[in-house]
Amino acid sequence: MKKIENINSKVSFKIGIDKNELIPHQYCLYLKANELPLYLVEPDMMDLLYPPTKKIILDERKVYNQFKEIKSSSNRYNINEIKDLNKLTREAKITETMICVGLYMPSKPEFSTHKTSFTYDRASINQIEQYNDYSNLLDKLEYPAIFICPERVVEWADKLGINSQVLFKKVYFHELGHSYIHNSNRNSYNNIYYKIIEESFCNAIALNEFLNPDELKQAVSAIYSQP
Repeated sequence: MKKIENINSKVSFKIGIDKNELIPHQYCLYLKANELPLYLVEPDMMDLLYPPTKKIILDERKVYNQFKEIKSSSNRYNINEIKDLNKLTREAKITETMICVGLYMPSKPEFSTHKTSFTYDRASINQIEQYNDYSNLLDKLEYPAIFICPERVVEWADKLGINSQVLFKKVYFHELGHSYIHNSNRNSYNNIYYKIIEESFCNAIALNEFLNPDELKQAVSAIYSQP
């Protein structure tokens, strides 16, 4: 790979990142890994690159239980009972804050539009100062590039009870997948249907890098935990 540079992560040492473990065996990813620098950043900087968003998703278990409840005695679903999807999913909806763990950046980010959203109280003045420090630092990096937040990798791995190094590899290979299929002439990723396809494709590419069955199982568990 081209290089790994720790920008400001405080916990990258906990993962024990081995550069040799990040060399892809798929040729398409191998080429990309040799082109792209990998930067390790703390959560606040990752949020500047890709701000958190709130999304309404469906709790899989609740949806499953609701379908079980309306299943007819003939072991078939009554179509009339499931026509009202809003009614069906009302209690299964949950709101989650989506945060970024890894990110492929095809070009230098533009931050100028963020400045107008701040109000000038004491807290936001500190936020603006941090914003300026981060944006100046990010301006000096090489692009395209991949960013990963080790703090969030460790937190996610601990939550799932899996090895953080395995999860780090999964995130890295996933982002290499995004770089491989990136096309600057289209903006299809803003379409939710295309986004679902691309995320699934990148997960498939990432899983194909795991030759160890135990590591593969851990990587799959991480994918299952994603909304």
